[in-house]
Amino acid sequence: MHTNLRLPSLGYDTLARLGGDEFGVLLESCTTVPAVNVAEMLLKTVHEFRFVCKEKVFQLGLSIGLVTFSDGKETLADILRMADAACYLAKDKGRNRVQIYTAEDAGLTQRSGEMGWVGRIQKALEEDRFVLYSQKILRLNSIEDGDHY
Repeated sequence: MHTNLRLPSLGYDTLARLGGDEFGVLLESCTTVPAVNVAEMLLKTVHEFRFVCKEKVFQLGLSIGLVTFSDGKETLADILRMADAACYLAKDKGRNRVQIYTAEDAGLTQRSGEMGWVGRIQKALEEDRFVLYSQKILRLNSIEDGDHY
């Protein structure tokens, strides 16, 4: 499901729910500086919003991974992977922030590597190839208080 969203001075852009609590905003013909301004506007708007449920007030948070692209070399999967890595890094740095994806960022490189492992583990689980090994931990003295691994 997606909707067209009118943002100040940027024309028509697309907002789509990607799944769970993840959303994507595609800003057409938008360079990095205006994209950061839009991202900061979204952060401010969400931060100021109050959600009320059963007489309890909740404040929402938002972490944004921002990717700019224009040369057509990146696939959709590449762009989503880069945005995902930047978003997780924004969360790691304390949430409620914008993280711009750059290939040179060591934190993003590490996060991308970690996310690659998630995919490999999920695939191994689906194909029943995941094996978990454990080693019993023994006390040096004779007092036993249960098994530990």
